[in-house]
Amino acid sequence: MLSVARVSASELITVYTENYPPFNMYDENKAIITGKSTELVRQIFKLAGIDHAMILTTWARSLQTARSTKNTAVFSTAKTADREKDFYWIGPLVLNKWVFMAREEDNITLDSLADIGELSLGTYRSDASAQYLLDKGYAVKLTSFDGQNAHKLKSKRIDLWATGYLLGPYLARENKVSGLSIVKNSQGQPFVYIEVGMYLALNKKTSVDIYHRLNNAFREVSDLH
Repeated sequence: MLSVARVSASELITVYTENYPPFNMYDENKAIITGKSTELVRQIFKLAGIDHAMILTTWARSLQTARSTKNTAVFSTAKTADREKDFYWIGPLVLNKWVFMAREEDNITLDSLADIGELSLGTYRSDASAQYLLDKGYAVKLTSFDGQNAHKLKSKRIDLWATGYLLGPYLARENKVSGLSIVKNSQGQPFVYIEVGMYLALNKKTSVDIYHRLNNAFREVSDLH
């Protein structure tokens, strides 16, 4: 789906995103890209006076296209060592807590990543959480869309679903999968294994002037919130 604002061929930035509720997603009619990060990105472009077109597609395609193509951007993305050199970074737009979901019947408790042991993990392709866990030495089963992990967890093809604190429960409801919950620690609190900032990332082949205008606009918008 393509959403265009104030199109100008000389300065149009194509902005890619994924379905990552509640930060970026389609509305209930699948017609308009909405969400907390989406609205902030629109405000930033409007204040900067830069035209943009917004496309929601798979995360792997969004990230790869924005990495390789001038005058493109992607959100909401974590700033990782692997990604940092390819983009100008604007944000963070929001903070995102990474957690695990499990089947309620399994009564899993985690106080550290070491407690995972031999439990099988699932997440989705090109997601920063997947790379984070792989770098820690964990085997991770990948899907194309994160919502598929709700079904994989329910059907016992994985034991833990690595996802966002707000995203996982939303996708479980959207996919009509019950009996899943966020894993807690021994104190009864959600086990958050990392909290990361989520950014708007602008391809580095894009004019640095555009970056500065967007970054200054972000600072102004942030001051208003």
